[in-house]
Amino acid sequence: MAVNIARFHPGLRRWLMSCWAAWKVLSNWTDPLLFGFYLILRPVATMLILMVIVHAVGGGDRERLVFLYVGNAFFLLLVAGANAFEVIHYDRDWHQTIKAHYLAPGSYMLHVLGWASAELVTGVFSAAVLLTGGLLVLGLPLAVQPASLMLVLALTTMAVFALSLLLASLALYASHGAELVAGGTTGVIYLLSGLLFPPSILPTPLRELAQINPMTHLATLFRASLGLPVVPPDLIGLAFRVTVMLLIAIHVFRWAFRRAVRTGIIDRRQNY
Repeated sequence: MAVNIARFHPGLRRWLMSCWAAWKVLSNWTDPLLFGFYLILRPVATMLILMVIVHAVGGGDRERLVFLYVGNAFFLLLVAGANAFEVIHYDRDWHQTIKAHYLAPGSYMLHVLGWASAELVTGVFSAAVLLTGGLLVLGLPLAVQPASLMLVLALTTMAVFALSLLLASLALYASHGAELVAGGTTGVIYLLSGLLFPPSILPTPLRELAQINPMTHLATLFRASLGLPVVPPDLIGLAFRVTVMLLIAIHVFRWAFRRAVRTGIIDRRQNY
């Protein structure tokens, strides 16, 4: 039976339609079957690259492989937040529909979060394929803890939403170079979140930044939810940090969007 979303709350309807539109944009470069193969082959390629890296650097060190492997699976989720800023360029520069989105029922912020949700779904799928391959093909010692995994996915979703709103706020004012900023942000997250190596080996200033970074503790909780021998972080403190991060991101985006509307930046295209 078809669901009539016209009866939904305008905010929920806006979010659902944005999820659907983002999925169509992300997958419209090929047919659905080939896109499905792409979603599977991308993490498989990552698995092979990680095997080569660990074998070349660590001589096949199993512990190092597990650490790097799970960290990269978690990184696939965080990349969704960095990619979601593209909705600003799609709406303003390519399709020139940002004014229509602004006038539509529901907040434009929900439109951005809908895009981030679609990106996050692809990230979760790729991470699941990567971890399944590690378990079945490489024989990695993974033991899923369902409750912990659901908790870390919920907190990671909040962190991804916060990251997407912060980068979207920047994209409103950066006609050129926003892609470089997003790429640099993911690089900093990769280095300072304990995904590539433990934060304890970093220089003191960077190590302190890594400890403040909520992504570091989310990565640790993600490893703990997969049964790895790590000390899980304080859940209450982590939830508080992620919540504060999301609230700050919401406030920043609302301020940035209101100012963009007031100053006319909202429809300033790159060819100006």
